[in-house]
Amino acid sequence: MKRGWRDALFIVKQEFRTSPIGLLLTMLFMVYLSVMTYPMIQMLFEKDVGIISTIIMDFYISLIFLSLGNLMNRRSTRYLSEDSYRQYVIKQRILPIGIQTIVRARYLQLIILSLVNGTIFFFVSYFITGLDEVTNPGSYALLILIGITFSILINVLFTYCEWRMSGKIYMLIVLFTMVILTITAIIISLCGGSVFKSLLYITNEWPLPTAIVTIVVLSQAIVWGMKSSLQVLRRTDLS
Repeated sequence: MKRGWRDALFIVKQEFRTSPIGLLLTMLFMVYLSVMTYPMIQMLFEKDVGIISTIIMDFYISLIFLSLGNLMNRRSTRYLSEDSYRQYVIKQRILPIGIQTIVRARYLQLIILSLVNGTIFFFVSYFITGLDEVTNPGSYALLILIGITFSILINVLFTYCEWRMSGKIYMLIVLFTMVILTITAIIISLCGGSVFKSLLYITNEWPLPTAIVTIVVLSQAIVWGMKSSLQVLRRTDLS
């Protein structure tokens, strides 16, 4: 058991060592996205905020949550033409690397990237957008945890697509997910609500219940995601 986790950690370390530029670009991209959040936050908290501003902010923050587990490397740019995600798993099985180790490595990388990217994005955003005036550090840390939870939940689906589908179908799934997020943001805004404002409200007003629910969902998402990914990989023909 311990050896399996050590092997998984070794794979993740190798992934980061072979993609130092990609890792740097990923972190710089998170800084850029946090800076771009500034005008949206300013519009969102205006007295006469429009529906369009609310839709844009909710869609944007959803995309941020979606992107927290991503790493800019060769596979992420060539999955459409080369099925690079699937080919990478095939290569691991040929070495051979055990299925459990592959799954553990995938989720370790996902958790590490979500923590690093989430911390960078929300830390920079907190100080440059003026969010420190509408929320406290503890509630904001809870907002980060919610973002990481959402990231892991959606990446359970994406991991399934990476291992079972071609690059083209995987891209269609990503685009379909973005369409669903857009429609959801539009519906909520038309009803007079805002996902981002609601998250700020519940983390400020009910921090303890929100933290408990988020931690339970996060832990279950990781456990269930690993189990389901293990079953998917066992049933997938990697020939």
